[in-house]
Amino acid sequence: MSKFIKIPNSKKYLKRKYFSLKDYKEPYFFKEVKGHKIARYPKFKDKKFWKLSNVHKNKKLLVLSGPGRSGNHLLNALIDGNKSFASVVGEDSFLSVIFALAIKNEKKLINKIRSGNFEFYRKLSQFRKNFNVLNDKWLNVYETSKKFSKKNKKQKKILYKDLRYRPSGNQPLRGSYILDYRGFIPNLNYKKFKVFFNKNKKKLNDVKNIFDFIFLYQSAIRVLMNSQTASVKYDNILFNSGMRRESYFLLKNFKNTTLVCPIRRFESMLISYIKARHEFNINSKLKKKHVLLYWDYWRHKVIDYLILQKKFPRRVFLISYENLVNFPEKSIRSLFKKLGVKFNKINKIPTIQKKLVGGNSSFNISKHSKPGVIYKNDISEKIKLQDKIKTSKEYFEIIKYLEKKIINN
Repeated sequence: MSKFIKIPNSKKYLKRKYFSLKDYKEPYFFKEVKGHKIARYPKFKDKKFWKLSNVHKNKKLLVLSGPGRSGNHLLNALIDGNKSFASVVGEDSFLSVIFALAIKNEKKLINKIRSGNFEFYRKLSQFRKNFNVLNDKWLNVYETSKKFSKKNKKQKKILYKDLRYRPSGNQPLRGSYILDYRGFIPNLNYKKFKVFFNKNKKKLNDVKNIFDFIFLYQSAIRVLMNSQTASVKYDNILFNSGMRRESYFLLKNFKNTTLVCPIRRFESMLISYIKARHEFNINSKLKKKHVLLYWDYWRHKVIDYLILQKKFPRRVFLISYENLVNFPEKSIRSLFKKLGVKFNKINKIPTIQKKLVGGNSSFNISKHSKPGVIYKNDISEKIKLQDKIKTSKEYFEIIKYLEKKIINN
């Protein structure tokens, strides 16, 4: 019989003998561990710049963000095409990058935001190497689209196998990705995106606070993504996984912010991560260091999102990833009821720009990643994870607490 890898209970749990959010006075992102300080909540010095003005009081912000590998892309694809939402073709890290730059040099950041310099704005969309390298993700997507347009079907199939075109979540550790969805390249208008910033240079020069910039950037994104704007209830959508500190800031400072957060159980999230980041396969030996690394990752992030839900219960909606996969229509109907949105027929299947998209499974099984089909992962059963990992009492109590808070039971 193989030896179990044991998931430990935390010191807080051992002291109290049961799980309670009361033990967490503040989220983990206020004091991220050594090596991840750049991901902490910034200590803002220019209070006026980070404060909302009345100009934006009637606007809305919808944030789609849960822990990585937890169904963020599936959630986005299931709300796509609905008349109440602007279309968002992929993740954009602009607010995460801004927070990281604020930690490094807040004064310099504010000057850059007000500079009107497109070279600064275009590289906010993606980061690598702990925010030390910034990428123009949307230019890469646009150029990829042009490159693929010149290829025939057979050539495209070969190109999609290239490491550069792995979908989100399947990139190498600390690497970046170009495509958000497997085998799908969105239609972008990068030229108009650039023109938008040039035309609005004076507005950018006159930015009074971070919300002025957020809504300007969102307007540019809608131009880039050819997104509908007429009669749209939620036209400002921030989509990026792992935005705990950013969500907290928006929820705290802008009352018209709503956060929708998918959360996945630890077991399947673990397999998804180690396959994508460490080339794990069904016959690989499970490494204790990887299990404990991603256990801490899962626990810290889930507890942080639970804290946000407790603090802002009417504006934070938690979604079970497992129920989203197994009961997508019921889950989306439950979400839309909370958001005050009508369910459309298109929301039964995953689409982007009203075109069918497939799953981003880290186990690249083409038959399970067909466009319009929601991939159901049974890898954990095949690996017999229950015979290799012994989960803690604390984990089951966190899950029990979580099940009371999710809206798609």
